[in-house]
Amino acid sequence: NKVIAHIPSLGTTLLSVDSTPLPSVCFEFVMTFALLFTIYGTAINTQSAANGSHVLAPLPIGFAVTVCVGVSYGFTGGSLNPARTIGPAIITHTFTNHWVYWVGPMGAAVVMGLLQRYVFLVDTGPMSNSNNSSKKIRGYEFNKKKQASIEPVADSSFSSSPSHHHRRNSTISLDEIESHDTID
Repeated sequence: NKVIAHIPSLGTTLLSVDSTPLPSVCFEFVMTFALLFTIYGTAINTQSAANGSHVLAPLPIGFAVTVCVGVSYGFTGGSLNPARTIGPAIITHTFTNHWVYWVGPMGAAVVMGLLQRYVFLVDTGPMSNSNNSSKKIRGYEFNKKKQASIEPVADSSFSSSPSHHHRRNSTISLDEIESHDTID
């Protein structure tokens, strides 16, 4: 253990000598936000799943990781992820400005989560007009009576499961969905 503690790097993310903590937090925030924006836009977006383009999601996500780490490497070490930072920091006992790698990415995750929830999940499709009483979000169809209709899932591994047959095409209240973490 003492031998490892004397090795200076081992992948430890450190600020460059010209960087200060506050701009570095902002930089980590922006780079992490760009990565999360790509992930939400390609892999999580319901329209991507509907037209099948989510299958290609790893390509833009990989490109975003490459660009974001490449751009930020010279300034902050290109962490974008607290888990990627804490491992080498524990091994090398190097926690200098370690908070930068927690505040920036976690702040970006919170902002992106809020944007996803309150901005990007707003359905602008044909079902969102005022003449239609229902709205579909992530496989649930909500109507003005606060009821949710669960559509059958096309995935054969899910729909063939005996434990889920009783929920196919059933209607449950929105309050029931909000009060439970999962629906079995």
